Amino acid sequence: MTLEGDAYARITKAAGRESMRCTLIGYAVALLIILPISIGNARVFFVSQFIFPFFLVSLTLFIAANVLGRIFGGLIYRNGNRRIMPWLAGVATAWLSVIVSTILGCLPAAILETDDLSRFGQNLFDYVGKPMIWTAIFGSIPSTLLGLYFAARIKRLLPLP
Repeated sequence: MTLEGDAYARITKAAGRESMRCTLIGYAVALLIILPISIGNARVFFVSQFIFPFFLVSLTLFIAANVLGRIFGGLIYRNGNRRIMPWLAGVATAWLSVIVSTILGCLPAAILETDDLSRFGQNLFDYVGKPMIWTAIFGSIPSTLLGLYFAARIKRLLPLP
């Protein structure tokens, strides 16, 4: 591997690590937002229909954050320390991680709940569309802030050309 390729590999790995740290912070914030809302209905966390999508969304969130963090970290490295590029890439990493995890985490529930193909559209809206709406409402500000934080960490930690 060339010196440039080795540096790129180290940078993308570091960006993936930073993205995972930001995701862990975002995950804690999301739990702090969700818990007070569901206090009145505490059993919602113990319902088997909720546990599988919650686990799947959590798993895909961390996988998407790692993969997208590496991709956008490499993009930031290749494009250099231009004025707005790292900030846009950071916000895009956060938002795409949330969107991908919400869709991939909720889609199996929509498929499993569909007993009649004519109801698939309604189930898709109920199990994917509504969580996307709630995620956009409650997650837009934390995702944007964490994306900016990710970009600041990348700019500070990585030796950008």
